[in-house]
Amino acid sequence: MAHDRTRARIRPRGYPKLAGFMVEHDYVMIRQFRQLAVQDLLYLQAEICELEHDLAKQGMIDANASDERRYYDREWWYLHQGESRGTGGEQWKLALRVRAKLREYYSAVQQYQSMISSQRPSQQQRKELQNYINSDSMGGLCQFLGKDLAELESSTSVYDPSHLHDLLFLREDSMENDCLSRMIAGPILEGLHRLFRLVKVRKSVRSQLIRWR
Repeated sequence: MAHDRTRARIRPRGYPKLAGFMVEHDYVMIRQFRQLAVQDLLYLQAEICELEHDLAKQGMIDANASDERRYYDREWWYLHQGESRGTGGEQWKLALRVRAKLREYYSAVQQYQSMISSQRPSQQQRKELQNYINSDSMGGLCQFLGKDLAELESSTSVYDPSHLHDLLFLREDSMENDCLSRMIAGPILEGLHRLFRLVKVRKSVRSQLIRWR
């Protein structure tokens, strides 16, 4: 019971706190790790090139065979049934590996394309989120410990300025409705409204004075 009361007194911090802020304020900002994504694409591409070479080599071996393997390049049924018919089936196994790797490759390519066409935050929006994570006055002070968010001014930090072009903004509303706009727009609009009313009153008074004259 005492343990439960102690847990209840612990203030939210770290990932749960940051996630709560992001969802509540529609301010989800994450790194895309595009360099790592491209590096992975290059690895996949290299694997496929290797499989392509092996498949072509096995195809030549089978085409020069004296048994029904010589039909593999012209009859899919023989190619598909090679292992069950006792003639090897190595070429079909390679073809299946190529198929699986191509699906993985194309899926990764599509994911990368969606990354580069997505919305990116501005430098100010990145800074706002960084300030929240560190600031107790803004309700943040998340107290992170890891390399990703503990030292916000280091190259390993997710929100370091050097990663600005690698950040992704996952939002439903438009960019102008961000936290900064919400903080500024209210006072500005109110000031413009007061100025408009003041100008309107002065015009009304001036028109009355002209009539009196």
